[in-house]
Amino acid sequence: MASFDVIDDRFFHHKIKANVVINESKVQSFGDVTVLAPSNLTFDFTTGLFNLPVTIVQVGSPQLLTNTILPDKIVNQGIVTVNVLVDGVVQIQNLQIPWQDMVDVPGVRPLAVVQKHDFQIEGFSFAPVIIGTALNLIIKVVYEYCLIVATEQVIKVNAADLFCP
Repeated sequence: MASFDVIDDRFFHHKIKANVVINESKVQSFGDVTVLAPSNLTFDFTTGLFNLPVTIVQVGSPQLLTNTILPDKIVNQGIVTVNVLVDGVVQIQNLQIPWQDMVDVPGVRPLAVVQKHDFQIEGFSFAPVIIGTALNLIIKVVYEYCLIVATEQVIKVNAADLFCP
């Protein structure tokens, strides 16, 4: 018994307008802020130790504030909100750590479709610094996410017109 596919003779070149992915990348960067250290916290620059344990705890989800598309670049800015605990007690509440990154994306132009997903905080670090005579903390957040950029294009495909969809 012979079999044949009636659709074979109906394949034609069609033009369609679609979002075409021009970049998929993993972005990793950091943000930081400098704040006055809580009054009960001291640092011994000789030993390199704080007098009490310091912990940084994330509060809520990171927020994307702006997404700017420049020729061949994407600039993102946002915040991560944290609490600073000294000896297990919240000393600085809802501190916003600003973050920003710039990603080179050859060919991207304004009106491109930009998606970010799987945004993850990888960790926090902090370091003491004396500004004037006061002890301050430089607090950093390290993050990563997946970036997908697409532009609307007319593409040609070889497809059949279906008679019975």
